[in-house]
Amino acid sequence: MKLARLLLAFCALATALVPGASAWAHATLVLAIPSDGAVLEQSPAKIVLRFNEAITPLIIRLLDPAGHPIDSASVRAVNDTIEIQPAEALRRGTHTVSYRIISADGHPVGGALTFSVGQTSATATVPTQLGGRAIAIWLSRLLYYLALLCGAGGAIFLVLTARASPQNSARRRLHWLLASTAAIAIVCLALQGLDMLDLGVAGLLEAKAWIAAMRSTYGATIALALCACMLAALALARDASTRTKVLALATLAATGASFAASGHASTASPQWLMRAAVFVHLVAVTLLAGPLLALVGVLPLLADQRSAALRRIRGVALFGFLALCASGAILAIVQISSVAAITNSSYGWLFLAKLVGILGLLIAFAVNRAALAPAARRGSATARRWARRTISLQFGLFVCVLAITAGWRFTPPPRALADVQRIMHIHTDKMMAMVTFKPAGVGANSAHIELQTGDFGETIAKEVRLIAWPVDGAIEPLERQARHQPDGAWVIDDLHIAYAGKWNIQVEALVSDFDKIAIEDTFVFN
Repeated sequence: MKLARLLLAFCALATALVPGASAWAHATLVLAIPSDGAVLEQSPAKIVLRFNEAITPLIIRLLDPAGHPIDSASVRAVNDTIEIQPAEALRRGTHTVSYRIISADGHPVGGALTFSVGQTSATATVPTQLGGRAIAIWLSRLLYYLALLCGAGGAIFLVLTARASPQNSARRRLHWLLASTAAIAIVCLALQGLDMLDLGVAGLLEAKAWIAAMRSTYGATIALALCACMLAALALARDASTRTKVLALATLAATGASFAASGHASTASPQWLMRAAVFVHLVAVTLLAGPLLALVGVLPLLADQRSAALRRIRGVALFGFLALCASGAILAIVQISSVAAITNSSYGWLFLAKLVGILGLLIAFAVNRAALAPAARRGSATARRWARRTISLQFGLFVCVLAITAGWRFTPPPRALADVQRIMHIHTDKMMAMVTFKPAGVGANSAHIELQTGDFGETIAKEVRLIAWPVDGAIEPLERQARHQPDGAWVIDDLHIAYAGKWNIQVEALVSDFDKIAIEDTFVFN
């Protein structure tokens, strides 16, 4: 238990050292001026894109109706807002704004919208280098997770349980695994740079891709992972001693901190809780990966050495399992936010698949420990054969769980989607309306309406109504009366959107007994 207490203290210290930042996760566009699909009478003085959190622009393109970039347009980014100012009036036709940005979670996000000046025309195609890059990112991250957790976990297992120096064959295998981890980590960093700047494979030869990746929060993740590999290699290179055990604990801390440095969960709120939960979760997984390698024979220990080591690690493994469950529960509650979101999102379905994999791991472990292991010790050849099979099954399920986890890179958590709100801006000479829809998708929505005169003065309205109907006219218009708020805004709580697509939105304001102003624009519900 002395080792377990030392481990707890070290985890607490390392968790406190993980930096925090205020952010949501997976930045989302909440306001576009002009709005997507808008038809303007004249060229806009500037184009505004506002997101739900602070972002860094990576690629901003303004394309003319022929699909040619307008290079004379200047781009300015401040906090959560990007402003694009054309140097001269835009020509008639449909223009495209393409953006690629990155936020604190380290995941690049791209999108495009269109608006027309005078009349609509053919929409320009935005070039992209996506291709098989998503598959390459998923596969590289799966291999990275597997190599790092097994390499670091195997080294920690040998160092913390060996009474003497580990066998040379075991050390050689782990050194090769750690070297492979470093190589795969560099590949992951390269793919991050290509993804951020939307480049093809040739982009690997461009310094800007590597610089962009290293400057992102994912760059910190890779740096800490390489540090963990180096510490693990140093620990394996020494004979069993107190200094070696300190190096092993430092490896454990660097591994957990690398995962806490970026990603959906690490950038959720409250920061102190979520980063600590990610750190503890990965520390627990690393602790459990080492014994699993010994069981499947990846670490070539003699039978008596393996049995003695597993007995010695039992207390720490129990701590790891309890920490894994507790931290996993915290992450799931915050990320998923509601029971309904489990089956209503891709993230939720991946979560269910991960739970099935973990449950299979536990069942296989229980069967092996309770039934097969005792029979094998009594000399049953059949029990030994099935014990080896269940251990191999456990390792296979472990790989499947990591594969599912790597898929979360492409699925924003329900928590982030639930907090999304998008804004439409309607501006005429008589009146201006800022309408905020939440969550701006199919189903129940709320609408928050702020009114001003066309020259940004105060508008005093007696009544406000919102009318919404799909552009294709498939259903009759929805009419909702807004409630007046003490701050002067108007609120609608029961706007139900039947299906996704472009809708006409009309705001009617009764400004006197004889004067009603109606303004209208289109809005796209996801």
